This record gives sequence, C-alpha cells and structure tokens, in this order.
Amino acid sequence: MGLFDLFKKKGQQPAGVSVTVEKAHAVEVEVVQRTPGELPMADVGGYVSPSGGFVNFGRFRASGVNSSTGRKNTRRYEVQTEAAARSAAAADGLADPLTVEVEPQIEPTERQMEYALDLHAVIPAGACKDDVHAIISRIEDDDEAAPDPGLAQYAHAIGVRFSRFVGRRALLGYMVAQTQGADRAALYAYAVYRQEKGGDFSDPRRLPAFDVLLACGEQTAQDPALMKSLEDRDADDFVRPNRGTKIYKATADFLKQRGAI
Repeated sequence: MGLFDLFKKKGQQPAGVSVTVEKAHAVEVEVVQRTPGELPMADVGGYVSPSGGFVNFGRFRASGVNSSTGRKNTRRYEVQTEAAARSAAAADGLADPLTVEVEPQIEPTERQMEYALDLHAVIPAGACKDDVHAIISRIEDDDEAAPDPGLAQYAHAIGVRFSRFVGRRALLGYMVAQTQGADRAALYAYAVYRQEKGGDFSDPRRLPAFDVLLACGEQTAQDPALMKSLEDRDADDFVRPNRGTKIYKATADFLKQRGAI
C-alpha cells in the first residue's frame, strides 16, 4: 500500500486538479495520475541510495581539516557512494582526519503530500521529497512513461542526480541542466548524431561512434567560444539541435570528418 492511501480521509474522495483551456469553447481537463498503481521507475542498474528514498544518489556529510587554513570544515555532498564523497572532499581541500557520514534523504512536506493527494498520485512508502516532486511533475506534465533504460543508465553513469520516478522527457532535462564541460559537449554531440542518423535517445555507449562522441566532447571543452554557444542551449536544443548555431556547425563538422555521420 502506498503512502497515498494513508493520506485519504475516511469517507472523502480527493478531487483532481482541473485546468480550463479556452479555444472555441471551454474544455475542462482533469489533471490526475493516469497510470494504475505506482508510476514505473527509471532503471539505474540496481543502485540503491544509502540515504533512503528512490533517488540515484546518497547524501553525505564530510568533516576534515582544511588544508589551507588548518581549521576543521564540514561539507555536504550528493553523490552515489562514500568513496565519491571522500574524493569530492579531498578535491575541496579537506584532509585527514576525514570522516564521512551518511545522512537521510529529506522527507516530503505535508503540503507536497496534500497536493499529491489532489492529483490522485500513488506515493510508495519510503519516498523522499525529491521522489514526490518527480511524481507530481510527471502527472502535471503528462510525462508518466518511464525513461529509456539505456539513457537512464548512462545518466547515472556520468553522475546526473535524479529520482528514479523521473519522467521520460524530464530525464533529458536533468542531463542538460547538470552536465558540464566534456560531458555536456559529448551529450550534445550525441544529440547532433541522433538528429542526423535518427532514433531515440538511449545509451550512447552502445554506438560504434561513441568514442568519436567522447573525442568531440573533449575537443569542444577546450574551446571557450564553443562552450559559450553550448551553454546557451536548453533541453529543446538537444531534442532538435539548431543547425544555425556555432556549436552545431562545429560539432557536425567534427563528426563528419571522423565518419560518424
């Protein structure tokens, strides 16, 4: 039984949120969860967050001596493993004695749960705040299909943080928003490749041209002008890359020269 059922009031049925769209005449559309039961989750290869919830990362608290000041500092990291948290702390200048502790995910707010009830959302026991946010967004955006398993696994592999309840369309948005440098440029190269060759977004690591996409990303990351052009691109520009932009022309030329497209 999901938490949604626990929030039902005896003898009272939750009302769906309604949106009125004005065209030739008013049409009322009820915004509620359409998928029976729990929404399908993204496949991240069996990973389970040490902090709880259904997200693909843990929350860690690292304390150590700042190598610059000699004082004890504490930092928090949202990464997949304790080892990754230790590496991030070291990169931030925290030195031994270094301690890393797992912190729990943030619980949903009462307001979130009340709104989820209005949407007829099914919230599983143990869901955290990020999970409930993702479920609500999927219902509001009519994005209830699960992400492509290959794309979800690739996003997980490159460190993109998301709830496994993320929607199919929303996942690419998370990837575009969170990737930087060579990872972002390689993802854009994949978008250009996909536009030229066809097909849906999935795991680019399965493509014969994957090494070329990575090489393109590495080269692009070294060019500030191209990276500036890439920074201006949003998720829609990855779905349908604009052929008139500087970054598109440079990326397409690179892929053509390497025989990828």
